[in-house]
Amino acid sequence: MQRRQEISRALAVVLLLIGSLLVATPAKAKTNTVILYGSEWLGGGGVDIYSNDGNYGSAIGDYFKIPVNGVEYRTGLRWQCVEMVYRLYLARGWISLPTNPNTFSWSVPHSAREMYDTAPSHLNKSPNGAIEAIGPGDVVVLNGGSFLDDLGVPAGHVAIVESVSGSTVTTVNQNLNGTNARRTFTWNQSAKTLNSGWAGYGTIGIVHAPGSTSNRSQPFIGTPADGNVVENITPGAGGHYYVAAGGVLF
Repeated sequence: MQRRQEISRALAVVLLLIGSLLVATPAKAKTNTVILYGSEWLGGGGVDIYSNDGNYGSAIGDYFKIPVNGVEYRTGLRWQCVEMVYRLYLARGWISLPTNPNTFSWSVPHSAREMYDTAPSHLNKSPNGAIEAIGPGDVVVLNGGSFLDDLGVPAGHVAIVESVSGSTVTTVNQNLNGTNARRTFTWNQSAKTLNSGWAGYGTIGIVHAPGSTSNRSQPFIGTPADGNVVENITPGAGGHYYVAAGGVLF
């Protein structure tokens, strides 16, 4: 009997210790760690890119917001790739503000792969196999990947073009493994394709930024980054092109 009582007391102590450890070890919280500042890309006109601390999913309701004209607008779930793209386009004025600040003017019902199909109508698009031009600010939309959305379909990924040098396209990304936000793509200009080189991913196409060197048929909204070639489509102006320097058109 005494032996059984000692065993029971020992088990109670072990269970108490396990319980205290479970209470004292909360789920890993996300921090607002910036891995690339907005001043460091897109001619100083980018947005801050955050680390997801190795947690590549997002808690429902964990929305980030930015103030615009004194109103807090949702930009998406922290710190998903989609959130960074939407935040940039909203902050630069490249897409309109939604009527309801808790909704989105670039809707992505399920995942990143849908950003190509759901792009606002004023943004030009080029499907893979017909990509004739790429410029800073363009959105590269990918399908595939191991993460499944709520439809059970691979969620894909989105990135922003930072620069183009020959066949090398440098992009900035949020929600990647590690703290390096930059990744390169290979542009086959004769085949008009863009290859990510990432196993399991394929390029759906590119959504062109207003005023990007790849999209001269659209007006530029906001302050152009240095070196961008933008079109003046003011009525009666004749559709001339100008180069931006220091945010001023020449």
